[in-house]
Amino acid sequence: MKSANLGLALAIGSPLAFSASNIGIRFITEHITIFDLLFLRGCFGVAATLVAARVLKKSLWGKNGAALSLIGVSAFFAAACLVTTITMLPLYQALVLLYLFPTWAIFLSILINKEKARLRDALTVALALGGCILLVWPDEAAGLTFQKWHLIGFMGTKN
Repeated sequence: MKSANLGLALAIGSPLAFSASNIGIRFITEHITIFDLLFLRGCFGVAATLVAARVLKKSLWGKNGAALSLIGVSAFFAAACLVTTITMLPLYQALVLLYLFPTWAIFLSILINKEKARLRDALTVALALGGCILLVWPDEAAGLTFQKWHLIGFMGTKN
């Protein structure tokens, strides 16, 4: 029961802490870029993680520090790609690319977990990519004008 209470407290505390970080960042400066906001939120998250690990008497690195570090670097890369895409493309295009993230689960499950590719998976990927093409490039669906920002946006969806 103790872990259930802790889980409930963390579930309630997380959005409160996120809101507090937003308020604190806005007090620091009114004119802040999205990159600054991302950096400051990351700093707040690191500080909150350090405090939580100290209070709960847990190891900060867990059982596999190398994997945890790789996840952190990967998440940073994905966030940077996403923010760059949002600033360089129209918002609807960036969001369509963002919502392609389930296709990465299919690709990575085949590559990493050596799962068999089923027909249903192939159809799902084809529908997702086809829908993306129709939504992002409706006029150029035949010619497909592609910018580097589209690729960066797709790379940012991997988490």
